[in-house]
Amino acid sequence: MRDERVRQRWAPTSRYEDEPTRASETPVFAAVMADSLMRFLLGMFASRSGERGRSPARRLLAAMLALMAFKRGRPTLCDARQAFDESAAALAFAFGYPNDPLGPETPPKGKALYEAFHEMLQAGHVHPEDVEHFQVAAFRRLADLDALDDEGRPVLDAKGRRVKKHPNAGKVVIVDGSFVEGQAKQVVPLDEVHRQILIRGRADRQMIRYVTYTRNGRFTKGVLGYKLVALVCGTTGRPIITLIMPASWDERKATLHLLNRLFTIWPECPAEFIVGDGLYGHATEFLKELMFRWGLDPVFPWRQDYPTHEHHKKGVPVCYCAGLEHPTPMRFKQRKGAWWGHERRRKHNLPRGQWAPRSDWQIRYEFECSFGNPGCKNKTTKPINDPRVFTYLPHTGEGKQASMRRVFLRQRNIVESYYASLMQLGLKGRGINRPAWASDVEVALLLQLGSLYLTLRRYVFDTGQYHRALVEYEQLGLRESPGLLNPSPGPSSEQLRALMIERAQRLEPAAPPASLVQANGGVVPRLTGSGETWIEEWTNPVAAFAAREARRAQQTSATDEETARGSANDI
Repeated sequence: MRDERVRQRWAPTSRYEDEPTRASETPVFAAVMADSLMRFLLGMFASRSGERGRSPARRLLAAMLALMAFKRGRPTLCDARQAFDESAAALAFAFGYPNDPLGPETPPKGKALYEAFHEMLQAGHVHPEDVEHFQVAAFRRLADLDALDDEGRPVLDAKGRRVKKHPNAGKVVIVDGSFVEGQAKQVVPLDEVHRQILIRGRADRQMIRYVTYTRNGRFTKGVLGYKLVALVCGTTGRPIITLIMPASWDERKATLHLLNRLFTIWPECPAEFIVGDGLYGHATEFLKELMFRWGLDPVFPWRQDYPTHEHHKKGVPVCYCAGLEHPTPMRFKQRKGAWWGHERRRKHNLPRGQWAPRSDWQIRYEFECSFGNPGCKNKTTKPINDPRVFTYLPHTGEGKQASMRRVFLRQRNIVESYYASLMQLGLKGRGINRPAWASDVEVALLLQLGSLYLTLRRYVFDTGQYHRALVEYEQLGLRESPGLLNPSPGPSSEQLRALMIERAQRLEPAAPPASLVQANGGVVPRLTGSGETWIEEWTNPVAAFAAREARRAQQTSATDEETARGSANDI
């Protein structure tokens, strides 16, 4: 009964299964692309990286990158380019007409297209650490959403305060790693020379490493590639921040790196618990750092090789009220001492990442008799003695804290839904489904953009922006399939112009996360060239349509002159 109440208290508030299916994907693209964060990020990709020379035409290239990250299926450049080359009115509308033949720029073709795409990602001014700011900012917006009733009014609690749609967002963080195959033959490298042969000596693929996993001394799997480590919210199931690293690197070190990045970008993050598998809970120094440096209570499963203590059962003191032959684990009562968790650090202005005072490492966990026997004395344990065994959420017994541990460990598989969603998007493909064009940096950017899309997809679904985009698509006839009687479904120029003007009036200005501006010393990243033009067309469609009509008239005039010249030559 206690477990059920705790489960309801910490139950997930969003599910990937609740979101639109593939048949309604394109309106989701339109809603996500209309988001201020996504527009600015893609504007950064489309901007030029230098101050000299001709501005490259990158609008289509940035749209191709976004489409590969959003659309389910194999992420290939030729398919992404073909999708915009075809008469896909719905897709073109969703991405702001990046391949408009009457647009202000002519995108490269053939081999030059591939070269320009790689130049945008590798030599551009968008680094994977910059995308982390957008990931965290998107999650914060999701966490700040208010719960609404059937009439669209905010829900209030007994004290008149607004209730959040995801009230526990960010409080329980689940950490896990998942393998991503690299673009190399999946065999065991014999040595470093053999590994270089497998990756074809590519200097931009040196992160591809081999790792072998065993269980009970037996081989389970081996991967030559990368490892994606993510901090995922236990309530929403959405990624908060992610990291791509070589497959052979230690996940615990990656976790500490992610925590450093997370609390640097979001110092007020309300994280209280960190949940993971048995790999994370085996190193005592790692657990001490989680507790006394980052203010997180570790929640990792019990392992059979943990040490046992006299008069304890899985780190919980026992009493003998039921008889010496049946010792009973005691019930957790309270934590004694100064615990430098989220609330205390915020109150005393001690940032995450700074160690708690050494004198406060001697906190204790007090337990009382489960039967309420007043003659049974309370007992205490100290986590500093062995943080694997003596935990705030007991490994066994009854009570609220013990129930929380069981609930959190059962909900740990929420992270698998995130990885499964990336797999469905084609971003963790195997064999021929891997992005053959991608280098180390490009793999990281593609996975980060896909993770950002999953968070914003939930955001537009919760805020109703998806349903608004769905209505727009139906009004413009973009959801109709072409046929013999209607070979070119889609809106007229007048309908499209009116709707884009209406949409521009409710769009928020494209802007970077405040944390990215702060990290850049207060300087807002500058959009130039294609990025600046792209953003301007989203926010000022009147001028964009006027410029488009002027180019159409100029093209028509040039065609008429060429026709007249050809007729004169014939005479």
